[in-house]
Amino acid sequence: MTWEDRAVNLDDIQVDNTNQYQQVLTGVKFFADQSPTRFNNESIHLNLKIRMTDFNFETGKLFVDHGAHAWYRKIDKEFLGHKSRSHIPMRTKSKNTSISKTNHFVEFTPTGIFEDSQNKVPAHSVGDGCEWNSNIQMEISFPHARSKISTENLDISTRAKSRNTMVSNGDQYVAFTHTDIAKDVGQTTIPFLDSQNVVTKVPTPLVGAGLYYKSSPGYGGFIGLKIITYDFTKHL
Repeated sequence: MTWEDRAVNLDDIQVDNTNQYQQVLTGVKFFADQSPTRFNNESIHLNLKIRMTDFNFETGKLFVDHGAHAWYRKIDKEFLGHKSRSHIPMRTKSKNTSISKTNHFVEFTPTGIFEDSQNKVPAHSVGDGCEWNSNIQMEISFPHARSKISTENLDISTRAKSRNTMVSNGDQYVAFTHTDIAKDVGQTTIPFLDSQNVVTKVPTPLVGAGLYYKSSPGYGGFIGLKIITYDFTKHL
């Protein structure tokens, strides 16, 4: 990250498992992508991406064959030209098939990653034997622009005397900056990253993950990771 490109989007990314593929979370990663605010010369934002893998709930085991996973992310609607574009999770099984779909953003799995949101390419060719999930699992476009959470003129995060509470509520982002000049001579980068373990009390499948921002008034706060567990109540 640089001073110019230091913003983090605060999103929850979740797969609802309403289609034929039951999937669970098997990985997360960060990626840098242009945001609508880039066109106002602000910054490129850091985003979260999740890896979902097909799961057999009868055996409790993952499907490990080639093409049993897909990567998911969210894209700001304004960046895609104010058109209704959705994410198409790719399930690559071999190398050569032609895929054509208009007005959609297309992304490939790590077996052949090719992302082109800037040029808004509606279709790509990836070779025979490739299968794509036409039952789109998640609408990723936001109905409006993100709002920025202010982190200006704040003190060091760990100096807070009161409990940090959730500040972000979706469609928002936060930018790293320095602490207040008067309180800390501007020598500390805030917000901090929450390093606490994020785990469930008992082992359970996960269907999503997210980033959030919490703070105490007057202090820099923390960016934290959250996990979303599978809802078993629909099977009771």
